[in-house]
Amino acid sequence: MKKITKSITASVLTVSLLMGMPWTAFGRNGTDATVQSYEDQMASLAAKQEQALAELSELQSDQTEAQMELGKYDELLKYNNEMKNLASGQLDSLTDQINDKTESIEQTTAAMEAQEQAFLDRMVAVYMEEDTDFLEILFESEDLTDFLVKMERVSAVFDYDSRIISNLTENKATLEKDRQALNVAQEAQLQRVKDYENAISANQQLYDAKLEYMEGLKANENDLISEYSYYKQQEDELNAELEAYLAELARQAEIRRQEEERKRQEAIAAQKAAEEAERKRREELAAQQAAQNQQQSYWDNSYSSSSVDYSEYTGGSITYPLDPDAYSYMSSPYGWRVLYGIEEFHLGVDLACAAGTDVLAAASGTVVLSQYHYSYGNYIIVDHGNGFSTLYAHLSSSNVSVGDFVGAGQTIGWVGLTGRTFGYHLHFETRVNGSTVDPAGYLW
Repeated sequence: MKKITKSITASVLTVSLLMGMPWTAFGRNGTDATVQSYEDQMASLAAKQEQALAELSELQSDQTEAQMELGKYDELLKYNNEMKNLASGQLDSLTDQINDKTESIEQTTAAMEAQEQAFLDRMVAVYMEEDTDFLEILFESEDLTDFLVKMERVSAVFDYDSRIISNLTENKATLEKDRQALNVAQEAQLQRVKDYENAISANQQLYDAKLEYMEGLKANENDLISEYSYYKQQEDELNAELEAYLAELARQAEIRRQEEERKRQEAIAAQKAAEEAERKRREELAAQQAAQNQQQSYWDNSYSSSSVDYSEYTGGSITYPLDPDAYSYMSSPYGWRVLYGIEEFHLGVDLACAAGTDVLAAASGTVVLSQYHYSYGNYIIVDHGNGFSTLYAHLSSSNVSVGDFVGAGQTIGWVGLTGRTFGYHLHFETRVNGSTVDPAGYLW
């Protein structure tokens, strides 16, 4: 990110240095429409680069936040798994307790059944000894005390068996109750484990969704970096073109300066010759004064006629830049517009028409540029003087060359589909001292 920011800073510095060059060397009015066009394009590219950087910064902030959320989900999954493992351990402990209770119930049931069987066996034995009765016990007893002791022993045996069986029955009931309680706890624990498993599954889905979201952010980041690199490359190309154009302007300005100096020296020499001739004429006879005055008038007229007529633009409406017999309409006006989802400033008007329609010079002037550009395609710039110039873009081909003088309404090219365009039309700009103005004020 720091490297990208530094490259934008370097590009802006380059433009600033170029803007600081002495424009008075390039034209009579101190401005140049083509240079202004380059500056406008580079300013637009710099704005797009800054927008890409802002979106990258926002995207990286989203990535940081998503990474933090991902860490929280990961921590939550860890806790969920630990809770599940604890619940599973509790479930295993409950299962062991249930198994122990079941085994104790089985042992108690077996003991109870054995005690019941012993009791029944004694009852059967007593029943089978038919000769044994209370009278026999009574008669065999030495005395009443002996009888009561024997009866108490018989009763004690029965009471003992009864107590054993009762205790075993109570133990079995208690164990059965405990086992039922453990079964209820086991069911609750099973549900708890299931709830943890569901929570783990839900959080895993959230984790996977956040991971997929982060991968999408990364892809968007790569797209924005590619978009920034594209605009940076275009800006570098424009910088190179502008530097070359400025060098050419400086060379032409030097040629004009030398030519003007040559003409000035010639004018000085001519003036000196005229002054010398005038001095000689004054020495001539008065009869030749009229001829001398006529000769002086001849020199004055000759010097005046040698001055250049620039046919400079003086204001008012201009010629419509398309063949008036061909159908056309304005498809996009001058000013802000949204193109492909991006808001941008349209520097001219788009005049939709058929392919091959004649493109006409809006006013008389000199062709100062005729070349190809990745966005404009084949385009022409005509300087009409007094800081006023016009631009014609997306031409299939040009009919003029740099330095040609063209008249208003003269065919200078034909409508095409070159550069960044998706339909046949003429992109037409009007500039005053290099700055674009709405062409509608001159055309309609």
